[in-house]
Amino acid sequence: MVGDTPPGLDPAQPPGHPLGTMITPFIYLSGFTRGFSPASLVWDIPSASSSLHNPDGKYHGPLRLRLALANDYLPPAENLLDQVGMEAFWQISHQLGIFTEDHPAIDNISALMEDTPSTLLALSRAYGAIANQGVLVGLGAPSNPTNSSQSTQAISWLRLEDYSGKIWKESPPPQIKPVVSPQLAYLVTHILSDEPARWPSLGHPNPLEVGRPFAVKLGLTTAQQEVWGIGATPTLTLGAWMGIKDAPASAKLSPLEVAAILHAMVQYAHRDLPPQDWLKPPGISHLTVCDPSGLLPTPECPVTVNEIFLSGNEPTHADNLYRRLQVNRETGLLATVFTPPELIEERTYLMLPAEAEGWARLSGLPIPPKAYDVLPADLASSPEVQITAPTMFSYVSGKVSIRGSATGSRFQRYRLQIGQGPNPRQWLQIGQDSTQAVTNGELGVWDTRGLNGLFALQLLVIYTDQRVESDVIQVTVDNQPPTLKIISPSQGQQFAPNERNILIQAQANDNLSLSRLEFYIDQRQIATLTLAPFLTYWRGQPGAHTLRVLAIDAAGNATSSEINFSVR
Repeated sequence: MVGDTPPGLDPAQPPGHPLGTMITPFIYLSGFTRGFSPASLVWDIPSASSSLHNPDGKYHGPLRLRLALANDYLPPAENLLDQVGMEAFWQISHQLGIFTEDHPAIDNISALMEDTPSTLLALSRAYGAIANQGVLVGLGAPSNPTNSSQSTQAISWLRLEDYSGKIWKESPPPQIKPVVSPQLAYLVTHILSDEPARWPSLGHPNPLEVGRPFAVKLGLTTAQQEVWGIGATPTLTLGAWMGIKDAPASAKLSPLEVAAILHAMVQYAHRDLPPQDWLKPPGISHLTVCDPSGLLPTPECPVTVNEIFLSGNEPTHADNLYRRLQVNRETGLLATVFTPPELIEERTYLMLPAEAEGWARLSGLPIPPKAYDVLPADLASSPEVQITAPTMFSYVSGKVSIRGSATGSRFQRYRLQIGQGPNPRQWLQIGQDSTQAVTNGELGVWDTRGLNGLFALQLLVIYTDQRVESDVIQVTVDNQPPTLKIISPSQGQQFAPNERNILIQAQANDNLSLSRLEFYIDQRQIATLTLAPFLTYWRGQPGAHTLRVLAIDAAGNATSSEINFSVR
């Protein structure tokens, strides 16, 4: 506790210093309470609604949450805070005693970084509680109703001895207070002690590699004139802060400077202690997942990793971030039944949301094609031989009514047949040949149950003069309903009367194309969302309530999930 401290002011007490990026682990911790995991997919891409930039000046695309936290990438933290809400963050931060007062006007990550000061002692204590399996230790103090952690105060000294070893004064016995579950604390500690996860931003080797498990976080303010470093082993927590006083704007600090201080501190403080790792608490599981989606691996997944989860929160569906597509190698368009077979090739693409395509182009990544090879105009079918429903490139499921026209001079009969893939090698007939001409009516019914994927649907009309005319369309058969999980609220959750904006959040995926999620509370629709993250807020009303979420894919398949909660 040395440095430029005004006379009479304890440097361990307020006003403190801006937290900068030291707040991000607590944002992610609040996300873990809402169903996120170290494997969750986050996007580090530019946003028109944000002015935040990463310390390295780059964007890194899709990432596991683990890498976003370990490397201090800010757009993912901002997006996660938007998803879980400020209320969840304040609850966690107050439990850990990061702040000495409430900041009700703070509602965004930039303000959290620059306008919410803390002290080195308070912040080290909060990180120490995470390293201590979620247990906060301190001295008894009068309870503060706005900050539950203030029922204990940080211990800044243990005892006072004279030169002969005589004890003049001792600190009272500490109070022990669990504030975060051991499982949630372990998720954070596991990420912050992951040395390879830090390599993209710090390089290898770097000062934070100290020869023993070391859960550490470096922090930087926006102006880069103040840096923090707090690290912990299972035995000790160490913290350091550095700042530049009255310096020009061009003067900058690097997190590596405070990292060098931490390196010396941890080596000296542990010089007589053997290396020790954190014990994994019950309720933590390991699973191999696809990187970076955090979902179950598929043959298209280029990299798999072993990740940790809260038991029961493991992914249950396959990766959908990488997909193998058949394309026309000359045009780059999606292959169809009209594509010459010799031009069709398979390519694996990273499937990007619309908001990430700009980043992908700047990064030189191939953009998955969206347009299809279509029938040349000079080969288009006549109005007398035509399939009008389903439409070209549509999604279908179940029993499909095929409509159109099969008629003309010297009409004899017509036939419907299907083939799988963009260039079918064999065709299967639907029903029997029909000798009844049809004009703008039903040609037949195709039972697609049990089928999935890309199919060609063909109409053949045979005439008495041996002419054969045809029409063919490409459709996607999808009989697999979406997967759906309600993240928040949890079943039976009770909300306090003052919780007015209640977070409603769900996760959904589909094997082909998810159309929308519909949210209902007490049978009244409150939102329809078409893009992830699937979350909304509901103004809480006292009483018991039922939340029902409906996930619908492009073919009309639907999955429903329902939970009950209440507001006191």
